[in-house]
Formats: sequence, C-alpha cells, structure tokens
Amino acid sequence: MAKFLVLYGTTEGHTRNIASHISTVLRKKEHTVDLVDSAKYPSVLKKGEYDGVIIGASVHQDKYQSAVEEYVTVNSRTLNTMKSAFFSVCLSAAITDKEHYAEARKYISDFLKLTGWKPAIYESFAGALLYTKYDYFKRLIMKFISMKEGRDSDTSRDYIYTDWDRVTRFANDFEDIVLSDLSKKKEPV
Repeated sequence: MAKFLVLYGTTEGHTRNIASHISTVLRKKEHTVDLVDSAKYPSVLKKGEYDGVIIGASVHQDKYQSAVEEYVTVNSRTLNTMKSAFFSVCLSAAITDKEHYAEARKYISDFLKLTGWKPAIYESFAGALLYTKYDYFKRLIMKFISMKEGRDSDTSRDYIYTDWDRVTRFANDFEDIVLSDLSKKKEPV
C-alpha cells in the first residue's frame, strides 16, 4: 500500500469536500492518506515522506489560494522528483463549451508555469455556487455572473456542479500511477 498527501486550499469549503472524497477513495483501498488544509501545513515537503502527493485549489478572482501557491512554489523541486497530481476547482469547468473549457485549463497552465511544478496528471473539476456561504456583496456578484451565464441564480440555496464520478476516476488514475511507480522501484535491476 502507498502513503498519500492530499493537500488543498479552499475558500468556502467545497475544495475540501473534493479533497475529502479523493482521500476516501484512496483509504477504501487501504492506503494511508494525510488530508491537510494548505493554510495549516508546514511549507517544506520532505523527499520520500509520501509515495504520492495530490494538491487541489479553487479559482477565485482568477487565482488560486495563496497558501497553495506558496506551498507549491517552495516545494516544486521536490514535487517534480515524485509522483504528484493537481486538481483545480472552478465554475468555468461546469460549462462544457470550448471557451469555458479553455478558460478552466488556462488557470491550470498559468499556475504550473508560475510555480515550476510538473505534476504527472491534472484535472479541472466543476465547483459550486455556495450562495448561502457568501457575504451579501459576493452573493450579488455571483448571482449576476451566474445569470449572465444562464446558470442558477436562486440565492436561497447552494448548487453543486461537481461530477463525483470524474473525481473518483482522477483518484483511481493517480493511484495507478503511484502503484506502478512503486512496483518499478521494487523490481530487481
């Protein structure tokens, strides 16, 4: 079995839910998983501490949480020597046309370029409209944006757009990468 770090940055809590789902998928397969909020984690990752690292963050005002950006920037050299994966959470991924797909992918591309990190896999998941967790002004702004995009605008409730089956496949795909790497390391030369 393998040891994983699932580190996330979150604003309203939905990215934590996705990270928790990934952790559950891996734990059900008897892996050891440390699920950690990036805002509470030491900045230095020790080589060999984990067999695989999954990092997730959500897009807010065109950028990810600063704690995730700092963590990845500080640890990019170590991350690039091990199996790692990144997931991005944004509302652009909820709309399936080419323009929004490209926008969701550009957030990832820009982040990886900025930090120098080269994860084995990365994915963009649709996020959520958490109207009930927003302050008054953010609720109005999100409602306006949502209406403009033809999305849900009833601010008395929340809307989850995440495709949980895709999240499960992402976790399983990364597990396969890590286990394949571990078996190669154990093969006699």
